[in-house]
Amino acid sequence: MEHVQIRTDALEIRREIEVICRELWLSFTIDQTVRHPSVEHRLTLVAARVDPERQRVALAAARRAFEVYSETSDALHGRTRGAAFNSNRVADWRRDVERLHTFLPVPSPSSSAFCGDDVEVG
Repeated sequence: MEHVQIRTDALEIRREIEVICRELWLSFTIDQTVRHPSVEHRLTLVAARVDPERQRVALAAARRAFEVYSETSDALHGRTRGAAFNSNRVADWRRDVERLHTFLPVPSPSSSAFCGDDVEVG
């Protein structure tokens, strides 16, 4: 039964990353009808939101978030053995996404403002 919880957690984490990507993209484009680039490219926009001295660390957090996105995708689509994913791995994913939040104006899921499509970026 743990595998069901891991897949549920993976879906929540993946959704959170997608919301971050959407909000990053919308904060940099005026024409919201323009097709946005890949998740990986949208995550790198985080570097433009921080001071130059924090850009390297912000990009590292963005790269790790993309790895988490890929790993959660693997978990959701059964592309790796279930033994590769456990509650410790899920905790690592959550920690990595929380690290990315430290560079963003996007609220984290623990914030009452986090609600997917209604999140506004200042």
